[in-house]
Amino acid sequence: MDNEELILFLKKTELFSDLSTEEVKRIIPYIKVIKFSLSDWIFKEGDQSRELYIIKEGSAKILKEEKESKQFQELGTLHIGDYFGEMAHLENEIRSAAVQPQEPTEVLALDLDRLKKEPTEEKTYLKVLALLAKKVSQHLRKADTSIIESLREKINMLDLHEQTSKMLLAVFIIMSIWFNVAKIIDIFYTRKDLADPIFTSAMLFLFVIPCAYIVKISKYPLSFYGLTTNHWARYALEGVICSTPILVLGLFAKLILIKNIPEFKDLSLIPVQTIIDNYRSILIFGAAYILLVPAQEFIVRGVLQSCFKNFFQGRNRVFLAILSSNLVFQMLHTVKGFWLAIISFFLGLFWGALFEKQKSLVGVCVSHALIGATLFFILDYQAILEIVNSMEEIKFIKRISAG
Repeated sequence: MDNEELILFLKKTELFSDLSTEEVKRIIPYIKVIKFSLSDWIFKEGDQSRELYIIKEGSAKILKEEKESKQFQELGTLHIGDYFGEMAHLENEIRSAAVQPQEPTEVLALDLDRLKKEPTEEKTYLKVLALLAKKVSQHLRKADTSIIESLREKINMLDLHEQTSKMLLAVFIIMSIWFNVAKIIDIFYTRKDLADPIFTSAMLFLFVIPCAYIVKISKYPLSFYGLTTNHWARYALEGVICSTPILVLGLFAKLILIKNIPEFKDLSLIPVQTIIDNYRSILIFGAAYILLVPAQEFIVRGVLQSCFKNFFQGRNRVFLAILSSNLVFQMLHTVKGFWLAIISFFLGLFWGALFEKQKSLVGVCVSHALIGATLFFILDYQAILEIVNSMEEIKFIKRISAG
């Protein structure tokens, strides 16, 4: 590299861009061009060297060794035009970190000690020193900003952890009440057709109270919990479209059961006459079910899944958030029977993925209402579940008798 090319390069760097061409020319004699391979070290932590380095070609990484583990932690990356190593000269100390090439790298090494000792270059040295002081001050200001941002992120994370812990405590308390009251209803109430909907409605709204409180005290916007009307029409349509294959699958599953398993042969694919005969109760309970859907989705997807997503770390955090919130969703259906809980689990995974895609409760509420109402009030999956449960009871009684 000739001097003219070197001068042009230095004038383009952050450090020397304010120097005149003549001033840059005066430091050229104190610069060496050094090439490093991937296995080399530009310098190691604890070295006595004092040179200021500028990346000419390639890149390098700044490393700091942990004293206990002896492992290197990467602090940053240096690219073409970046300078480093000035603090050893300014503080007259050993190297506080190591720098290693990430690829074959060419650097310019400015010998500041030699420049300082040259009487005729005192003015040049002081000018370089002033530039370094200015840049160090700017870097410290940026570092302060980064530290503040880092502290703010940590405070937000602590707030989120506290919020999640409160939410989980509320979930555990209410689920305990849910299962115990469900057992009492199962034992003492003969009119379960009336007791179950009333109980479910009451418990859902009991669940909504702590969730709404968490949203109220949260520093996150309502949209974080899916409470937004942005693109609501599109999301509602997507909810219908995405639900259609599941409804078709539900129809074919019932058809297969009717055609192949004797216990289901008396069922109608779509019990039209039953729907006509019981249309009042179907309309009442169907409407109640649809009205309760937003409460379920707000609890499970809006609050639980959103909080879990921020709580978990790593690339699988979305999946873990969907899985964790959906396990709660499944357990809430366990009191109604094992197979209903299984169906709810797989449908919940679908709704969790839809919520993650849309970041809105609109689509999942539409899908949940459509699928649930169709399966249980039109295709009468409740009759299928009752037959399955009775088959299991018969098998259990036979096993006890045989024993």
